[in-house]
Amino acid sequence: MILKNPLGIEVIIQDRAEIMAKKPNDFEEILRCKKKTKRECPFCKIKEEASRIVYEGSLYIVKNKYPFIEESYVFVHKNHYDGFEREGFAKEFGEGVGFAKKLAKEKGKFPLIFKNHGFFAGASLEHAHEQAILINPEDKPKYHKMMEFIEEELKSPRAINEFSFCPRASLEPYECWVVVEEKWERISKVFKLLKKALGEFDYNLILHTGEFPNIAQIIPRKQPPSGIELALARFTNPFPPEKVASHLREFLD
Repeated sequence: MILKNPLGIEVIIQDRAEIMAKKPNDFEEILRCKKKTKRECPFCKIKEEASRIVYEGSLYIVKNKYPFIEESYVFVHKNHYDGFEREGFAKEFGEGVGFAKKLAKEKGKFPLIFKNHGFFAGASLEHAHEQAILINPEDKPKYHKMMEFIEEELKSPRAINEFSFCPRASLEPYECWVVVEEKWERISKVFKLLKKALGEFDYNLILHTGEFPNIAQIIPRKQPPSGIELALARFTNPFPPEKVASHLREFLD
């Protein structure tokens, strides 16, 4: 079955979890280990780079030292530990989002806010951080009937609770969307469910903003894109989201 998400990205959904679980993997031990390089953390001493700091509150916001585009910023948490399950982490993230939105408005830009956690998600540093890039409004993502999509998903078997769900066109197994609004702790609640289901995992988080409430898209990443995904320019997902949502609901309090 080929489906599209609100951004028009195509996904092939097949119920093949049992088959994929039996697939041999010569690199499983390497994937489980993921050794880290021991070196001094540049974000632990970010306060020494005063010229880069544009905001200080419960976290620092600094100019990106290695920007992909010019208007690029990093949210650097004062606590090295990286995880939405940490007390206060989601609130710190929300504070950073508020500043990025304000800065974007002042500059006539649109904020793209995201987080890469772990090797398979494209992260290069372990220290808790997120990123915001400010782009021209005409270049912002084109959303298709976002609120209609949200309302439909929250009423479907893919709903986890009253504010989160596994979307019909999930890009990866256990992808979750969270209708945050300004209730940042909702992200932490969903992360706790995912951690109970998956253990430690790499992930990308994208915060969708616009003419709708803040919506967090959490995409667990267990491996890099496969050849078939690159060849077809489509994601492949062997775990139907209805089954994933049912699994995550088992961990609700």
